Amino acid sequence: MKNQTVQNVGKKINLAPIIICSSLFGLLSGLAGALAVRSYFLDPLPADSNIIQNQQNDIKQASSLIENAKKIINERDSKTGEMANSAQNSLVGVFKKKNTLTTESHDQFKLSDYYRLDENISQGLIITSDGWILTLNFLDEEISQEDMAKYVVITREKKIYQIDGYKKTGFDSYVFLHLSNADNLPVKSFFSPGDLSIGQTLIAVNWGGESYPATVLKKKHNSQTVRSSDFPELNILLSGGLENYFDNAFIFDLENKVVGIFTKKSGLISIDGLQPLITSLLEKKNASRPSLGLTYSDLSEFAIRNTIYEKGALIIEDGKKSAVEPKSAATLAGLREGDIILSINNISLDTDHDLADLIKKYSAGEEIDILYSRNSEEKVIKIKLGELK
Repeated sequence: MKNQTVQNVGKKINLAPIIICSSLFGLLSGLAGALAVRSYFLDPLPADSNIIQNQQNDIKQASSLIENAKKIINERDSKTGEMANSAQNSLVGVFKKKNTLTTESHDQFKLSDYYRLDENISQGLIITSDGWILTLNFLDEEISQEDMAKYVVITREKKIYQIDGYKKTGFDSYVFLHLSNADNLPVKSFFSPGDLSIGQTLIAVNWGGESYPATVLKKKHNSQTVRSSDFPELNILLSGGLENYFDNAFIFDLENKVVGIFTKKSGLISIDGLQPLITSLLEKKNASRPSLGLTYSDLSEFAIRNTIYEKGALIIEDGKKSAVEPKSAATLAGLREGDIILSINNISLDTDHDLADLIKKYSAGEEIDILYSRNSEEKVIKIKLGELK
């Protein structure tokens, strides 16, 4: 019994080192875990540093893009404002003529003797430096010499001019007026609407100093299958709802070139269609428009399996009159129904170059080369354009 008791005590004594070692190991493990947790949460890893740096760079880049966008918008708005101011210098106002000054002394001011700049009855665009202007017919009828004496034209520089000449344009209700003793008037160059691109920014400007931006949404010709060579009808659809702001205005591009005339009634009227008239005014002192004298269909607007009719302007009647007018330039040159006009002065007819749009660029009496196809045989002829009556 005594020996058994001694053995049991010995066993108990032998367990003590194991317990002590286990305790020490647990304590050391706890300390290591605490250090690991502290390192994980309090000391950022190199990868975390890269992420934060990239985020900071992204923020700086975004801020830079925003600042650049603001700069672009401000520069565009500044350019638009400068362009509008410059464009207005080429506009004039038409006013009912006042009586000669009735005040006995120039030191006195009598309101009825002077013109308020916002009391114009019409507005116009200077088109020649020697005094021709394009304006809405403020009488809606034929203007006589007696009528012209009842009105004056005032420029943005507040110079007052008498009217001594008048010509019709044939476009909507617009007419040409000539200013007496005018010289060195500011003139803007013309921009062809056919060269406009979708999304291009334009600006409408009027005599009253108002301006409004618009964007080109669509370009198209009238929906008629058969149309006249003498009446181009390229329609430019603009955004911005100009009809809500203007009855009449002049449209410019951002290079300060005249694109056209805007009216609530007709929309945008191309200015380059007036170029032959202006040329006639300068050279002959008489406004005239060119005439080829035929009707046609633009083959680029059709999908046709027959290769003969893939491109060009097919001379065809419109159901009301013959395809080629008697005594017209086309008749005198020998063109006839069924011929396909392929090019004018080496400019091919296609989706970007319509026959009527090309013809309007020339003057009455001017000679042009026409390439056409008849029975699959191509020929070139010279045609002297007639004058549209």
